[in-house]
Amino acid sequence: REMDYRFRLRDVYAENEQQAVSLLDSIRAIENLNQGLQQKVEQRTAELSEANTRLEQALKDLRDSQEKIIMSERQAAVGVLAAGMAHEMNNPMNAIRLSLQALREDIAANHELAEVVETATRATSRCSRIVSDLLSFSREPQQITPVALRDILAETVAEFRKEHAGPFFIATRVEATPFTLQLDRAQLKQALTNILSNAFDAMEGKGEVEVSLRRDEREAVLSIADRGPGIDPSLIR
Repeated sequence: REMDYRFRLRDVYAENEQQAVSLLDSIRAIENLNQGLQQKVEQRTAELSEANTRLEQALKDLRDSQEKIIMSERQAAVGVLAAGMAHEMNNPMNAIRLSLQALREDIAANHELAEVVETATRATSRCSRIVSDLLSFSREPQQITPVALRDILAETVAEFRKEHAGPFFIATRVEATPFTLQLDRAQLKQALTNILSNAFDAMEGKGEVEVSLRRDEREAVLSIADRGPGIDPSLIR
């Protein structure tokens, strides 16, 4: 019996040792698995962090772009307003200046009246400088880019028609050949808008304006003609 007991203890010890080895193998496997999972979690966390950083940068770029667009639209609105003011103020200012010039010649012998006329002339010059400064302030930096003339012409005419209703018509005649030039798009639109505004005012909001675009050898010729009364001969010197 004593021998059987020893054999039994040896078997139990061997069995426990085998279980211990198996347990250690399981622990090592779990540790390896846990280490692998931890590496994957760290890698995924780093990827998410990087993606979040890119997303934040993209949102910042989007906000910056939106702010630039808003500022550009505001600047363009101020430019249109300034150009309109310049148009509305410069025409009567020029008429006043010409009238003062004629008056100065008639009263040259009357020093007192001549001084009054001179004061008025200086005031008109000051008003012209104010308008010029306003235009300079509102004008965006020049941006020279390739511009399709027929597209910018169609866009400007369409916008002008929407803002000027009534018996006022704009006939456009554009050659099929495309015209692409290097120039400032905003300034070209502003110039076209100002000319159309002059025509609209000259014809008192009714009549027809003809806008044509054609090629003359190596030049693009843009012509605008209205059916207004023209400039009063008394104002032409």
